[in-house]
Amino acid sequence: MVQTVLGDDDMRVFLGILLAGVLGTAALAQDDDDAPKIYDIGSDVFEAGSSIDQSQTGKADIFLFGETAVSTADITGGAHIFARRVTVEGAVGQDVYAAGQYVTVAGDVAGNVTTMAMNVDIEGNVAGNVRATGSEVVLQGDIGGYAMVFAETLTINGVVSGDLVFGGRTLDFGPDGEVTGKVTLHEEDPGDVHLPERLRDRGDVESVPLDEDSMPGASDVLPSTASVVLSFLGGVLTIAVIAALIAGFMPDSMAKMRRAIVNQPGRAFIRGFIAESTIIGGGVLLVMTLIGILLLPAVIVLAFLAAFLGHVVGAYALGVRLLAFAGKGEPADFKDRALSAFVGALIAGLIFAIPFVGWLFYMALFLVGIGGIIAWLFPGKTRRHG
Repeated sequence: MVQTVLGDDDMRVFLGILLAGVLGTAALAQDDDDAPKIYDIGSDVFEAGSSIDQSQTGKADIFLFGETAVSTADITGGAHIFARRVTVEGAVGQDVYAAGQYVTVAGDVAGNVTTMAMNVDIEGNVAGNVRATGSEVVLQGDIGGYAMVFAETLTINGVVSGDLVFGGRTLDFGPDGEVTGKVTLHEEDPGDVHLPERLRDRGDVESVPLDEDSMPGASDVLPSTASVVLSFLGGVLTIAVIAALIAGFMPDSMAKMRRAIVNQPGRAFIRGFIAESTIIGGGVLLVMTLIGILLLPAVIVLAFLAAFLGHVVGAYALGVRLLAFAGKGEPADFKDRALSAFVGALIAGLIFAIPFVGWLFYMALFLVGIGGIIAWLFPGKTRRHG
């Protein structure tokens, strides 16, 4: 049984990628120029655009969001990249987090590599661990730690010094491919995964069935009260921090989205419903074309991202409205905006915890939030009030 625990670094990575995407989308929406938009904050770089070539030297962490994203310079920190085609050519001093359709990590990585794509090709050496999900995953370089891969096909041409956890159909080894540690295969029946005989004959190869019987009593394990409370507070803080950052970087844009929700909540709800339905319906049509089924993962990611951003914007609008009822005016500085974000996220989280009613409230919240985003992105298509 494999357990995955999300720590503070994982949350920081998620927030960074999301922030790069939000800021980049905003900049592109406000400017027809195809040139990438770059935000330098200290030694970190946030860059977004259709085609990105991150070649700045002397940088620590980089956050890239776009159609194609290439990082050619060596960095001392981590690489956090979300694009359809991702290429990391320079050396990375810490971890790599990448998601897209095609992900290639050609440079050496001093930390870990965590990636999700249709095709993943890790050509460089990785000092830490590799966690990858995709259709086809290729490990060309040597892996200093463990490799956990869930894919239809995994090809290993280097040496994995730690354990290997694999779930999929085919596991191939090149001439120099080797696993030093234990091998755990997740398969419905032992022998389903195509495996070289030299590896099957080893005594440290374990087959884990993909059914409930392999984890007896797991469904009866309930989280502790402390973990529930921490999870709730973590969710509230996540929404509040993102909303505060967006409002801080783009106060006018966030105000326009908020006013579109407050002035016409019904219209905002309808716009959000149509937008989210269009994304989901587009995914269904892609499946029907058979060829377009390859793009379905991107559509699913887009639908969840739209819902999440709608939640952020909706919660912020709720917080501003509640504080207005309490006698406060519109947010005038970052402190006011952060307070509005926290109040909205907290109240939304408490209502969401109510059985049945909470889920309906959450759907309404993220739909009106998406509606506010649509009204801001396409102001010429909507009526302006106030």
